[in-house]
This record gives sequence, C-alpha cells and structure tokens, in this order.
Amino acid sequence: MSETTGHVGEDDARGAADGRRLVFVGDVQGCIDEFDELLARLRDAFGEDGFTLHSVGDVVNRGPGTLRVLERMRELVEAGRAVNVIGNHELHLVMVALELRQLGERDTFDDVLESSECEDWVDWLRGRPLAVTGEIGDSPFAMVHASVHPEWKLRRRTVRKTPAARGGAHRARTRGRRHRVGAPAAGREPRRRRARVDP
Repeated sequence: MSETTGHVGEDDARGAADGRRLVFVGDVQGCIDEFDELLARLRDAFGEDGFTLHSVGDVVNRGPGTLRVLERMRELVEAGRAVNVIGNHELHLVMVALELRQLGERDTFDDVLESSECEDWVDWLRGRPLAVTGEIGDSPFAMVHASVHPEWKLRRRTVRKTPAARGGAHRARTRGRRHRVGAPAAGREPRRRRARVDP
C-alpha cells in the first residue's frame, strides 16, 4: 500500500446517499499494519460511520497478514461500511485453494489456506463482484480492479451498485452452491479443456 493511498484530504469524494464520504483504496495486499493505520486515520478524520471504503481488489498476498486483512474487510463489508471488488490476487488464492494452481514462492496467504475457515473464505471471495457502480455527485463511476473493455457502458445492468448508489446497506452475497474446497460443486463435473484440432 503506498503512502498516497492512505492520504485523507479535503478533496475526498462526496456523494453517498447516506452522507458518507466515499474513500477508494487499492492493493492492500495483506499489509495489516498499514490497513489498520489507514482505517484509524479515516475514523479520526470522518468518524466511525462517516465513510464508506471502496476497495479495488488485491487485499491479499505479499504482506504478512492476509487473513487479518480479509477479516477486517469482511467485517466492514457486512456492516455496510465497505465495498470491494475481486482482484487477481484473490483469484489466485481461490485457484490455489481449489488446487487449480500451485502456491508460488512469493505467495503469503498460507494463513488463509491453513485456516479452519478456508472453505468459507474461498466461498466469500468467489462471491465478490468483478465491478460495482455508483455516483460521486452527478457523475457515475465503475470500480474494477484492472480495466474494462473500451466498449463497455455504465448503463448496462451487469454490475452491482454500491451502497451509496442504492441508498441502503450492503450485505455480502455469495453466489453458487457450497462445496468442499478442491471439489466441483454438487452434481457438476469439473470443466476440462478440450484440444481443438482443425482438419
């Protein structure tokens, strides 16, 4: 997390229907001490309920406290005080947990993999949206981790709106059926790539 990510200034986005400031943060990457410091600075500046944190993904990996960062983020999301989208590091964690990819030597999310709640964390991460939309003042925005196709339009109803845009509390939603980590969903065969041979 860079120093500028934690900056709290007079120009922070306003526009939430509930009067909260919209604060955007990216790439926490398991840095629990820095994340806790950012949250403390936001509470000092705006009060406990004076802001909605918008996390643009990559809250896991690289830092020493992935599980604790996930716990903080989930608490905020379930309390309606944060919105987050999934990033490539969360996707990587899910794929490693499902044994679709190997753990890399630079990966630092073994605390999640070794947790007794690993299955629950995988399900929660799989339920994170790829994008959310909202408004800052009269200007619409879309929050994604990396990028969107240049022809993608905000008016499409394929993304979840933020609590600020809906004017209500956000509740975490998970999609799909519960399953054992590493196993396909009940009644489904794992997808296999088929080699295509053209004559």
